[in-house]
Amino acid sequence: MKYALLFCLLPLAAAAAAAPVRYDIESTHSYPTFAVSHFGFSELIGRFNRTQGFIVLDREAQRGEIEVSIDAASIDTGLPARDTVLRSKDFFQVSQYPVLRFHSTQLRFDKDQPVAADGELTLTGITLPVALKIERLTCGRHPYWGRNACGAKVTTEFRRSAFGMKYGLPFVGDTIRIRIDLEALESPAD
Repeated sequence: MKYALLFCLLPLAAAAAAAPVRYDIESTHSYPTFAVSHFGFSELIGRFNRTQGFIVLDREAQRGEIEVSIDAASIDTGLPARDTVLRSKDFFQVSQYPVLRFHSTQLRFDKDQPVAADGELTLTGITLPVALKIERLTCGRHPYWGRNACGAKVTTEFRRSAFGMKYGLPFVGDTIRIRIDLEALESPAD
């Protein structure tokens, strides 16, 4: 009888093991950076210092979700006067639109490894489709936090003019290249 009960419970255990896992972005180890051409001579590099969000992965079902929210006012190019201009109405308009947000609509997988995320980017009150390339995703037990974690490097690019940021064109480039390096910790079970 006990073997029959064990046999009946095995499918439930397998289903529980294959459930989606949520990882919350650890903001002190997650850095969205950007690069844009500056007069065609160099690239201006900057970053955002405050990020939050989550990743949900179900490798077996090849599904998941990514949500990244970035505090636009936390922009940092290493020059405070330039950062003030970038926060202004000519660029990020942070007083009116304080958050940049990416939300995935679909993850694409190669076997059990996510390789891209199709989704929507909201910037300056405008939402447009954007695809993120997942260049690296490593999951396992984090030696510092002592919890399961994932680390990722994702990249994308878009035209800032599509989001209404036309100031300085063509001297400051239209194509913005984004790279997000992040760590995310598995959410505690409810």
